[in-house]
Amino acid sequence: MTRMLALAAVLLCTLLASPHAAARDEPRTIVMLTDRGDASTPLRHAAPILRHLGLIPEPHDAAEPLPDLGARSDLRGVLIWLDDGAIGDAAGFTAWGTRLTQRAVPVALMGRLPATADRFGLFLTLGLIYARDDRAYGFDLGIVDSAAGIAGYERRFEAPFPPTDIVRPLGAAEAVPVLVLQRRGDASDRTVPLVATARGAYAADGYALWRSADGRHTRWLVDPVDWFRLAFQIQALPVPDATTLNARRIFSLGIAPAGPDQHDIAVALAADISAARTERPIRLLDGAATANGWAEPANRCGDSLRARLMGRDGVLKRLARGEAPHRVVPYAPVLLACPAEGESLLVAANAILDDAASRPLATANLSLAELEAGRSSARIEWVAPGLWRVTGRGALNTLRFDDADHLRVDWERSVGVMGAGRVNGALYVSLDPEATEIAVAVTNLPWTLPPFATLVESRWAVSGLVRDIETAEMSLQGYGTGDMVWSVEPHSDWELRFTPKGGRTLRYRAEVGAEGLLAFSMTTALRLLTAVPLIIMAVVLLVLGLQRSGAPLPTPAHMHLPEFGPMLIDAERYDDAVAWYRALAQDGDPGALRSLAEAADLAERPADRSAALVRLVMGRGATFADHLDAAALLAASGATLDALRILYNAERRFPFAADERFLSFFAALALDGGRPDVALPLARRLAQEAANESASRLLRQLTQAAGNRS
Repeated sequence: MTRMLALAAVLLCTLLASPHAAARDEPRTIVMLTDRGDASTPLRHAAPILRHLGLIPEPHDAAEPLPDLGARSDLRGVLIWLDDGAIGDAAGFTAWGTRLTQRAVPVALMGRLPATADRFGLFLTLGLIYARDDRAYGFDLGIVDSAAGIAGYERRFEAPFPPTDIVRPLGAAEAVPVLVLQRRGDASDRTVPLVATARGAYAADGYALWRSADGRHTRWLVDPVDWFRLAFQIQALPVPDATTLNARRIFSLGIAPAGPDQHDIAVALAADISAARTERPIRLLDGAATANGWAEPANRCGDSLRARLMGRDGVLKRLARGEAPHRVVPYAPVLLACPAEGESLLVAANAILDDAASRPLATANLSLAELEAGRSSARIEWVAPGLWRVTGRGALNTLRFDDADHLRVDWERSVGVMGAGRVNGALYVSLDPEATEIAVAVTNLPWTLPPFATLVESRWAVSGLVRDIETAEMSLQGYGTGDMVWSVEPHSDWELRFTPKGGRTLRYRAEVGAEGLLAFSMTTALRLLTAVPLIIMAVVLLVLGLQRSGAPLPTPAHMHLPEFGPMLIDAERYDDAVAWYRALAQDGDPGALRSLAEAADLAERPADRSAALVRLVMGRGATFADHLDAAALLAASGATLDALRILYNAERRFPFAADERFLSFFAALALDGGRPDVALPLARRLAQEAANESASRLLRQLTQAAGNRS
């Protein structure tokens, strides 16, 4: 028997009644305690990830009175992530956190520790034991255990580690250690700087997010998606997703004026691109929408020379990172329309469009702003186990279930669901834009064949789906070729009918194989594709090779020196940047040596960074921090006496910068190197000036070691 799949412009919509049950809203709010306003680390880095997880960040200033959360039913968890550590209510802070965990509200503690009067009690609230560690160094820390897939996400963990206090789970059975460290191979001297517990999570400062020495570059050391899912105990939660349409990442190229008087330039550029590339949607933005809430612009005015030399590798790499291992943003770059750079901008637009053409994206007439508004306004109501009702979604038509290899759509209980596809281990559920009632159900029971065709993925927008066991009719809208994949009964026959707007109906007959996938592409005529599962299409994203311009590295005679290194770094050609700055640093120029160290740090080449810093501190122009970094790298590599020599010079060059934290590092190297006498003068001075137990203890250790040595 031949089935029919009809694709037309306008179709009827069937309304189904939603299931009747006592519903409750899923709690989605994460109260964020921050201390630097809009510039705070959690608002810049954590908030986008929380939104990706379907959560709603609600920032509060830590200097203000602590929010009263006792009556909040929308609360999913609390994130305490401070950059400086100052809080307004130090006396009541621990009690406030205790009340939260007693209500089973997860609390994640990250960044600088709050300056609370009862720090031990705060950690106890999280199910952790805490002890302050006066050893302000981490060169002798080594990895005992780490959680594969979470630790070492955008940057690997390696010595020297940031200094950290001693933290251990109160109940090992209730904890998920993400990183376990110990000093000098001593199993009794361990700490867990990254750990999730039944009451929340803890990430020591510098262990979740890495920053470069100049603060301009950051990398996640943990997979932030999996980390926050652990911290806030998120399991099978439907997430409103504004990045995806019909299991495909949404494409939209935006053109924005670079300044308030350059609107006409943007209009002309958008028109030129649209005329040349009709297969992709082009958005014309106003100046306030250049970043579009997703990413920084893909270009800067005046960078045409950089683009000619470097190509668009950096931009394309950043776009690719938004897809895997987690699809966190749509494929939605923005080009700034700059004066007198029309040719360069057209080249940039074509590079982006060519890259996009090689990827399975969704190309329809969509408003990213409306999708984002729908993501924020969507209301998710829990109805029964595995069943949710969705309202207030606006233009948003995708729900996502993370870590969902074991889940599938329960078609008997779902309403308004057209289909689902899998990407990166997530299940993307496609909702019918014309459905007024939406109920999404999932199950982990074995897969059974649905009694109708279900959408796996589509490049075009699909709406108004009407189907039964033998037919499926819908409306389509999009740009370019309409690639689609449907899941149907294996070994079935289908007649495809496509009626373009204002055109005649085209027909094609298709036989489906054992895999039960009907894949086809619509242009002016129907073209049957091989039945490729969506998972195979998604893998294409991971193997795409990005081509460079092929231009050789210029020599100093070819261009202005200070600009080329940053160009290489902006293009993420870090190894090339190391080679460039090494050539510039041959005469020992302090600026070139510092740039070489920074490039080596970005390239994760600690030996090259160490060599550059050692040369820097042996000459002129090095800072106190440069000395500490060089000594830490040398000590971690086992060059104890070389590291001690650098700290000895640092104390003499910067006598007023040498504090107790410096002394703890200095004393450790002096004791390890068998030269306690080197650190004794500083220990005596600080013990007298500070008059505290820490300095006095170090003085006693050094004095005893010096006496034994003599």
